[in-house]
Amino acid sequence: MQRLPGRSHAARRVVSPIDIPLWDRAKWHGAFYAVAVNGEILPVIAFIFSEPDAAKRIFLGWRQAVGDHDKDDAITIVLIRGILRDQPAAYRVLVRGSWHDGERSEEIVSVVRHLTMTPVKTVNVDRFLSAVSRQGGYELMPAVMTSPAGPPQVFEELVIRKDRIVVREAWEIGLHDEDSVGMRAEDDPIIPDNVTGAPVLELLERLRHARSE
Repeated sequence: MQRLPGRSHAARRVVSPIDIPLWDRAKWHGAFYAVAVNGEILPVIAFIFSEPDAAKRIFLGWRQAVGDHDKDDAITIVLIRGILRDQPAAYRVLVRGSWHDGERSEEIVSVVRHLTMTPVKTVNVDRFLSAVSRQGGYELMPAVMTSPAGPPQVFEELVIRKDRIVVREAWEIGLHDEDSVGMRAEDDPIIPDNVTGAPVLELLERLRHARSE
């Protein structure tokens, strides 16, 4: 659980689609992407869990809350790229709530989950994002790995249609950014050579100081 500073501490509100006990039980450990060659169906991102019952309950709860089409982006999916300089293809998947600028007068408590992915190449993510851009949306589903050597089992009946995915470069994320909850003290983000005073540097300094206390 992380707290996002607002202009006032008079009010506090939790903004999150995360049920902590369920996510702990489900053991989220991966994600995979599927894109149709002919482009006739929406691209898919599936979250891979270890425990099928808890994974299903997470998505059942989401569908009860937002239906099978999350039009308001209540479940916000963020891909943070460029998090590790020595692994340029690495990125982080962040799941958080969504709020509006007018709500910044409150102290926002954000319960989030994030997962670091370390592929060798960016081809799968690039293909997925390109398809999302062309088709204006994607499908989010749960899956479990039934065998280390086999494909994941996808629960397509629990699909949620999404119209938006947020893509961020790690170096752009500063201390008071809503996606700062997706950064970690040990990150070593890729910062372009022509950028000085990248916002992420202040954030990392704060995270590392907090870890050392």
